[in-house]
Amino acid sequence: MKNSRGRLFAFTVVVLSFALAFAWWMFHLPYNEAELYRAIPHNADMVSSHADLPSRLMQSAAAGDERSPFWPPAGELGKAMAGSGKLRKAFASPELRGKRSVVAYVRRPGGGNEPAWFFATWLGARGQLMRWSLLWKTPPNLVRVGTDSGYPIWASRPDASNGTVLSFAFVDGMIAGCVSRNPAGVRHALEAYDGHVPSVEAAKLPAYAAPLIPNPNAPDTGWFRSPARPLPGMPHIVAFSFDSIEYPCIRGAFQSDMPLAANTPMAAPADIAELPGQFAGALSAVLVMPSELLAGAMENAPDSMPRASASALIQSGAVAMSNSSIAAGLFLDEFGGRIQLPVGRPRIPALSIAARLGDRERVRQALTLAADIVNGAWRAGLIVTPAGMSPDNTPFFGFEMTSSNTAATPGTDDLPACAIAGNWLVLSSHSQSLQNLLSQPGAGAGPKAAGQIPEWQRLLREKAAGAFFWADLDATGKELDTLLIFAQMGAIPGMKGVNAREIEFARALIRKARTFKAGAAWIEIVNSRPRLHVEIGPAGAPADGGANSATAASNASRHHPL
Repeated sequence: MKNSRGRLFAFTVVVLSFALAFAWWMFHLPYNEAELYRAIPHNADMVSSHADLPSRLMQSAAAGDERSPFWPPAGELGKAMAGSGKLRKAFASPELRGKRSVVAYVRRPGGGNEPAWFFATWLGARGQLMRWSLLWKTPPNLVRVGTDSGYPIWASRPDASNGTVLSFAFVDGMIAGCVSRNPAGVRHALEAYDGHVPSVEAAKLPAYAAPLIPNPNAPDTGWFRSPARPLPGMPHIVAFSFDSIEYPCIRGAFQSDMPLAANTPMAAPADIAELPGQFAGALSAVLVMPSELLAGAMENAPDSMPRASASALIQSGAVAMSNSSIAAGLFLDEFGGRIQLPVGRPRIPALSIAARLGDRERVRQALTLAADIVNGAWRAGLIVTPAGMSPDNTPFFGFEMTSSNTAATPGTDDLPACAIAGNWLVLSSHSQSLQNLLSQPGAGAGPKAAGQIPEWQRLLREKAAGAFFWADLDATGKELDTLLIFAQMGAIPGMKGVNAREIEFARALIRKARTFKAGAAWIEIVNSRPRLHVEIGPAGAPADGGANSATAASNASRHHPL
């Protein structure tokens, strides 16, 4: 009797031990971020890593805030998962807080022509439970579309507007998915995970990009590559990190793997002291850069009268092109310009460029050359008209249009102009704008007004940047939106061929940009590589974007930074 009880006890212990070992084997899935990159095809054009992404997606979908960059995918994901309460709860589980998700964009997955977005999110043991739950009962808005390498695949119903489908599968403690027109697009991720095709992890791209990331502990990091190849066989990588990517504040940085020469012009802080007139205080957007970069910028700019005039000034030696900086500003209201339309002369932004004066005697010759270039390209009939001196004895040069070839001949005030103000040569797209800028004393333009300098100059001095950009997104966006309204009406001759949908899309982007109020970007040199910083949002806005908790948890749990 005792032996029977002993054998029963031993058998029970063995069975329980086996059951516990089986349960541990099934549900003990240690977190390893490198596994996520195995589910990303090697030819991904962009790869990003995000802390606590599922919870942020669901929160964004619940709030329905279109200003959030997570809102569109969250809306699709929310519709696809609406029938699975367990899945929604799992995505929002506190146990996943701080774990990473990898997202990638692939232009040609599997050599096809349809682009796709891939993602891989760590779920741990919950992934096993959710797979069994969906196998037991599939929600009505999901469809079982087969199996690949033993992994069941589910897909959402095709989106009515563009035919995109969300397909996904649960793989060893994570969910791998794909958003594309292919109902089983996630097969490409599964093939990469099983090693049938290369993955970004197998190609060692995450390890190559990791040292380039500006802030490896940021909640959102990643990299993208361009067609340029600085070394044979090595892709050109630009890595990035964002401390915040949600309204009301975007804070991030980009860094390239392309080293710069030690004497790069951007290594020295910009020198723009004592800008003339109202140039510093009245602008709504400004770009400051080394003079040496202007020639390259003009080569890549679209054909226009300001571009032709600036190129002529550079080639003639009228502006200083070494050891100096150039400021390009956008001006509104009384410092802005107007455009001649059949329906009137509405206000539009005016562009002015201020450069250190080179050879004063060559300014008139350069302007005449610029007029000849414009006349040859547009048959505008421009002639240079020295307008004498402004009230503060500033030499002023304007243009007149003698041709009637254009649909709406602008008045003299709507034509470009140029002036010599102290040690600066100022070129403007609108004569009246330039006269207004130079006829009023500068506000915060000089070093004596240190306590009253404009916000953009304060930032420029604080960052000691060689190249810098700042914009009042609200004011500038309002003017551009008004201009696009006239374009929608077909009142702007040069924009009659633009698609109405493209104009509406541009207006939608402008409306979103205006909610951020202001934005700045600047370049610094780190380890001989350029690093571009971006800050978008009102001054003093918190930089965490609601992601500080994700960052803290991420710092404690990351094993494979990207």
